This record gives sequence, structure tokens and C-alpha cells, in this order.
Amino acid sequence: MAQDRSEKSRIAIIGSGHIACAFAQGLVVSGIHARELIVSGPSAVSNRALKALGVRRVRDSHDAVLRARWIFIAVKPAVVPVVLKELKRDLKDRVVISFAAGIRLRALQRLVPEARVGRVIPNIPISVQQGVCGYFRGTLKKKEDTELSQLLSRVGSVIPLKAERDLDAITLLSGCGPGIVAFLIEMFAQNAKKIGLSATAADALAYHTFAGTLHALSQSKLSPEELMRSVATQGGVTESILAKLRQGGFTKSFTAALKVGYAQIKKLG
Repeated sequence: MAQDRSEKSRIAIIGSGHIACAFAQGLVVSGIHARELIVSGPSAVSNRALKALGVRRVRDSHDAVLRARWIFIAVKPAVVPVVLKELKRDLKDRVVISFAAGIRLRALQRLVPEARVGRVIPNIPISVQQGVCGYFRGTLKKKEDTELSQLLSRVGSVIPLKAERDLDAITLLSGCGPGIVAFLIEMFAQNAKKIGLSATAADALAYHTFAGTLHALSQSKLSPEELMRSVATQGGVTESILAKLRQGGFTKSFTAALKVGYAQIKKLG
């Protein structure tokens, strides 16, 4: 894709983990020139990934935010207070967007009271422009709100939220979701191997079955329940499998697992 050299914003991403690199990659692929981004963090793995994108990486976060208009805090929740205290003087009258799960707006404002602060919960598919970004405006001005929404829309779907508490649900279902889906795909592939398929065939079967199902749902406009009914004919194999999953407590176990995750998210704030 041709890069948009008219993009004038400088974007600082503080953090060099998976989500920071995914965001940088998604922005570059979307057409923002790599020279408009700067990432700070110590990760050698991310250094190689960012170098391949042409994105500059620095170790000093002060250097990263010096000329940036948009400042994204993409570190683990426990590290957010440390980073913001270190950068407090640099963030006066600046726009700061936190990617951290569970760290409430009021806590961010206490750490950087002279900054305008918003919160975004993105997920890993932002790297391929197929992500989801739950977004709470916070104290951003109306123009900043509009511009940030446009920026985030480059990497996927943007879900603006009126209530900050809804970000916890976004974290659970969208932020954690790719890991849960990957777990299901892996379980699907492992069982395909157990019944005799080669590793290559089992992996391909799992990937393409999940991808094809999502594509079918998108194109047909069917709900998941409607698609299940179309496949699970009465007395058929699919119906017997789904019945066994329900009888075996799969639905209850899944719900219980999500409740554990949700409780952990609530403890982060």
C-alpha cells in the first residue's frame, strides 16, 4: 500500500511489547509513514520488528515524547504509574492515550493532571488492520476526539464508549479474545491430529475452518445461532457433538473462565 506522506502527526508509542509493535505495524501498513512514529522500550525482539518497518526506536521515553503530538502508553498496567511519573513534566498540556487495561481515568489524571487523557483498549489484530479498539474519550477536546477516532480507524473497528466501565468488557471479550480464539483453534487442530491427520493437514483444517466460518457469517449476515442450526441438522453428527459439549459443561466452564478474567480486570484499577 502506498504510504501517506501528507500525514504530519508525530506519534509516540511508549512500550515495546506485542501490542505496541502491533499498533506501529498497523499504522504503517495503513499508510502512515514510518518516520512519523517513534517507539520507546528495551525489547530486542520489538527492535528487530520495528527496524523491519522502518520505525525508529529509542530507549529514552523523554526523547520519544519530545516532538510527538499523540502519546500512546502501551505498557503493562503495573508499569503505567512508573512511566507516567517519569514523564509527568513532559506531558503538560499534551494528549495521552492509555492502552492499559483496568487503569481508570481518575488514576491517570492523578498521575498527569496537566495532560488531556483518554483510554483505548485495542487487540492484537490491529497489526493487520482487523483489530477492535474500544475507546473512551476521557478529557480530550472534541477535535482531538474526532482525530483520534480517525487514527484508530486505520487499524480496525473503533467502538466509542460513553461509560468508562464498558472498557472492562472490551478488555475481556476483545482484548483477551484473540488468545481465547487461538486456544480453540489449537484445541481443534490437536484433536484432528489425535484422529489421524498429519500436523500440516490438522493445522490447515483448523485455520481454514475458523476463517471460513467467520467469512460465512460476515457475508451471509446470519447470526451464529442461525449458522449452527443450518449445520446441525436434527439427528445429525453436528447436533450430537454440540449436545455433548453442552452436557459436558463446556458452556459453563467457558462462562466461568470469563468470570475469572473479568474479576482479574476489576482488580487492576
